[in-house]
Amino acid sequence: MVAGLNAYFFLAENSDLTVVRTGFGETLSLTLPDSSTVMLNANSVLSYHKDWSAESMREVWVEGEAFFDVHHLDTHQPFKVYPASGIEVEVLGTQFNVYQRKNQTKVLLSEGNVTMSFNDSPQKSKILMTPGDLVEYDQNKIQKTRVNPVAYVSWTKKILQLESTSLGDMVRMAEENYGVKIQVGSQVDLHQSASGSMPLSDAASFMRLTSRVFNVQVEYRDSIYYIE
Repeated sequence: MVAGLNAYFFLAENSDLTVVRTGFGETLSLTLPDSSTVMLNANSVLSYHKDWSAESMREVWVEGEAFFDVHHLDTHQPFKVYPASGIEVEVLGTQFNVYQRKNQTKVLLSEGNVTMSFNDSPQKSKILMTPGDLVEYDQNKIQKTRVNPVAYVSWTKKILQLESTSLGDMVRMAEENYGVKIQVGSQVDLHQSASGSMPLSDAASFMRLTSRVFNVQVEYRDSIYYIE
């Protein structure tokens, strides 16, 4: 199901790559050549070869955020996701979420097994993930923690699950996923957190619910949201 009309496909010029883009506030569900499925979050890009039958492996490149449900093949053809230069996520039949924005990469495993390789990092390490593992990489350090997977993939169901989520994280999500400009007052505590759930729709609803959950004043003036 497409949430928004501006998500589109196109073939990269002089390439066999299929590139899928979503705009701000849009999500898109698509099926890959091997029948694996991907839910692409707002303001994201997914690239893959249009024909995998002649390839030695199934390869996908991600910018932004995407949730994968990968099919295991009898041929054992590897499935690899590249969220950033030097990072590989290899799976064999699994469900996982990939987040890649700016210099930060996060991989959350819901089901199955995933191996993350960091070929360009100073540590050049490899991590085997099990369900509930969250691996974060910011070019300076690699961190693995145990989390509740539901909170990280709830966006695929148009719900935001808050688990001690900070107001600062809410501001970041609004800017990344909706493309809005936000100005925060000097007296506002961005570290305050909240738990619960809220529906995801458009930017105005997101900011209105943020105002209620965190008990802050939000005003929209001259194309900018002000939080006081």
